[in-house]
Amino acid sequence: MTNAEALARFVTEAQAMIAEQFAVRYPRNPVPTLEVVMGRRYAKVTQRHGSGRQVYCFVDMTNGDILKAKSWKAPAKDARGNVHTYGKVSDCVTMFGVHYVR
Repeated sequence: MTNAEALARFVTEAQAMIAEQFAVRYPRNPVPTLEVVMGRRYAKVTQRHGSGRQVYCFVDMTNGDILKAKSWKAPAKDARGNVHTYGKVSDCVTMFGVHYVR
């Protein structure tokens, strides 16, 4: 599986997890949607809710590492998971973004 295919699978599973969590916790609110913006090295996954947007995570397209956002344009250094080996999507992300390093 290529990094692009693994990224698409990861985003689909994360979107399903977000929809499930919002249905339970915030049933009256609209569910945010995930969008992918490709860069030279990193894919930026953004979360859109209404007219607002935030960075959900970055994915390093050279190796598939899932990274927390340092800013709107840059990822943090430490990988929080990998799109090829994460098991369940909730192992590395929540409905609001990537887990902190423990």
